Amino acid sequence: MKFFKFLSENLFKKSFVIIFILTFFLYSFSFRFSFLLYIVPLAFFIAYLFFNRNFKIKLKALIFYFLLISFALLLFAGGLIDFDFLVRVKSAMYLALFFIPMSYIFYCEVDKHDLQTTYKNLLLSYFILGLFIFFLHSNGLINSNRYQHVGNILAGLTILLFGLKSKWYKWVFISIIFFLLLLSGSRQALVGLVFTLMVYLLVSNFKSVMYATIVGLIIFLNWDYIFKKIELFAHEKNIATLIRMTYAIKSNGGASVQVRFDIYKNLIQEINFLPNLSFSPNKDSLLPHNFFLEYFVTSGYLLGSLFFIFIIYLFIQTIYNHKNNVLVYFSIFYFVPFNVSSGLTSAKYFLYYCLLVIIIQSKKVKYESLISKRKCK
Repeated sequence: MKFFKFLSENLFKKSFVIIFILTFFLYSFSFRFSFLLYIVPLAFFIAYLFFNRNFKIKLKALIFYFLLISFALLLFAGGLIDFDFLVRVKSAMYLALFFIPMSYIFYCEVDKHDLQTTYKNLLLSYFILGLFIFFLHSNGLINSNRYQHVGNILAGLTILLFGLKSKWYKWVFISIIFFLLLLSGSRQALVGLVFTLMVYLLVSNFKSVMYATIVGLIIFLNWDYIFKKIELFAHEKNIATLIRMTYAIKSNGGASVQVRFDIYKNLIQEINFLPNLSFSPNKDSLLPHNFFLEYFVTSGYLLGSLFFIFIIYLFIQTIYNHKNNVLVYFSIFYFVPFNVSSGLTSAKYFLYYCLLVIIIQSKKVKYESLISKRKCK
């Protein structure tokens, strides 16, 4: 089978090994870890610098890092003033000792290879990591609270699989991975996939939008019947994600959604023009669940507005110019966890792949369409 030939040809390439290590680190390391554990990624970073001494960085990446480093410095300063070593200082050190070094290696690796190589490396990394962590999670070998991360990894893999040329096994793999995603219990991943699909339909062509509108209208007119069937199926098959989704719909979003709205309302009231050094992302034991708001409150209106405008402009420009690139939609998916989940813990994926988007903008080729059977020229 060509897929297994694809695996064997790319599995032991240096570029894949580096991307896989980075992907594994990204999933595994949390800002709550002890500083001692950062020895491993820092040693990897130093070794990479030693063997790769030709460094370049584009202006947009430089702006991105400036905004991120400013955020880290404000967290660090506020943490020292208030003796908040468990949240703010740890978050700043996570950015400085782990995220920025690892993301820079990722940036360098993506920049020196063509997008097809990057696509293959990410697809293989997510294929191996996704199946591995799903197995560990489903067998109780990792914390059950990691279900959102498991679902997000599987959702990212689902999108990447769409970039394969249309063969029968492509749809088999997509179906299997999507089913595992449903079993993971992650509502967030399902919402992210729907959001990504909507973005694709809006930018692809008028015909796709019309088809989606007709399907949406049919679902709306038969919603009660469809919902009861989905709810019954979810409970009969014990599919965690669908059970969570049907509960949330019946309860107008569920308790978690209501809590998020309360958090957002309180955070908006805390935004000032100047940085807020007294703000802790873990205030009252509740994470912000929106990194834009976390950045705004910590950094103030000026830096917060620059960060918001930069991110939105970056993605709008990329979607407009590279609307057939599967890697763009892979990155867009993580915009949902970035905005609805637990602050830096989930925002790290989207921030990481902002650098991928910056590289895509600099490339003159457009990678394979998300759905089309042919490559774009």
